[in-house]
Amino acid sequence: MKPLNNMSFVINQRIPLVPVKLTINLGQRFLWVDCGKGYVSSSYKPVPCGSVTCKRSLSGACVESCFDPPSPGCNNNTCSHIPYNPFIRTSNRGELAQHIVSLQSTNGSNPGKFVSANGVDFDCAPTSLLEGLAKRVKGIIGLENGYVGFPTQLANAFCVPRKFAICLSSSTNSHRVMFFGDSPYVFLPGMDVSK
Repeated sequence: MKPLNNMSFVINQRIPLVPVKLTINLGQRFLWVDCGKGYVSSSYKPVPCGSVTCKRSLSGACVESCFDPPSPGCNNNTCSHIPYNPFIRTSNRGELAQHIVSLQSTNGSNPGKFVSANGVDFDCAPTSLLEGLAKRVKGIIGLENGYVGFPTQLANAFCVPRKFAICLSSSTNSHRVMFFGDSPYVFLPGMDVSK
């Protein structure tokens, strides 16, 4: 299944919270984010090699050759992952990490308060993987199944069914909406969900 390069989704990630625009990919398992220049967070937590999370992510390697001071994307004894950009058909070394993520809740009809989940797994990727992505996009949100798949992580964090729905618009001026959890999904076309 092809990724939707012109279809993006915004999550709030890190401390302090930063809106991160991501390309939607239905055929990729992982969420990956650029951790290059200008990446700042006090909540970044690398996932150790041999941990349950690392094993469940099906990682087969560890980061052991980072010679710079520890920083996002450069930590030894960390679960290694290979984030992939399908637009340039390139992957690169990254590390599995955890962060806080904040999303807007809904009752299915109206936007609700923002809710947060701690310890959401993602791949910390190098800036070079942003090539070919839409303007201002900082990574890819993979929606495939799996223990570290974004829908599974949200289902576990918020005790909701492991389901998601995407409302896409043919207009570039309309908002796109992604729902995680059970229905109803009753936003009407053209409804402003950003308020």
